[in-house]
Amino acid sequence: ETWVAKHTSKTSDALALAHALSDSSVPVPTKERVARVAVRSTNPLVPELFERFLPAEARTIVYQTIAPREQVLALRGDASRGAAMLNDSARMTCLQCHKYESTGHSFGPDFIKACKGKTRGQILDAILQPSKEIAPEFVLHAVECADDELLSGIIVKRGSDKIVLRDAAAVDHELPTAKVKSIRPQQLSAMPEGLLAGFTAQQVADLLEALVLEGTK
Repeated sequence: ETWVAKHTSKTSDALALAHALSDSSVPVPTKERVARVAVRSTNPLVPELFERFLPAEARTIVYQTIAPREQVLALRGDASRGAAMLNDSARMTCLQCHKYESTGHSFGPDFIKACKGKTRGQILDAILQPSKEIAPEFVLHAVECADDELLSGIIVKRGSDKIVLRDAAAVDHELPTAKVKSIRPQQLSAMPEGLLAGFTAQQVADLLEALVLEGTK
């Protein structure tokens, strides 16, 4: 429990741990044990990252409550309110992985690229089902090194002599090819499910409006 608490004290560390748990080689009981400790974190952003690893009956009502898609799309959003939500790190974790305007990190695609030419419905579907369609350059990989170190992230460069792996904290790791034992692509997106849980339909509509506007730049 102490180890899990230590690795979830900061949101960036919690993201890295959640991504590592997404590896299909991690036993389900292990995922559940870690998640049961992580969801008790006092950091309000951490529980939403780990709820998906719990059995359905153990998930909170808030996690399970997501505004209906049709209700969200029927509302007119306010881009300024949506922008305020995106920039409020106490409410949303989006900017831990994405760039929005002049803030955020380059782990996932920046929102200008991710939302370009997309409708509100398409953007909403991508948030609700992040693993349904993953761009090749943002597929999460689990890399095992010769010293048994296991890293998780996206591959930003792959050559004959080394690979560069970017982790969830947007830190690049240069790994000599000779020291890499295995590289396994993951089926789950690095983006966790349930990010919209607890938000009202109007709040989600506001968020979509801000993202659609960003995609027009």
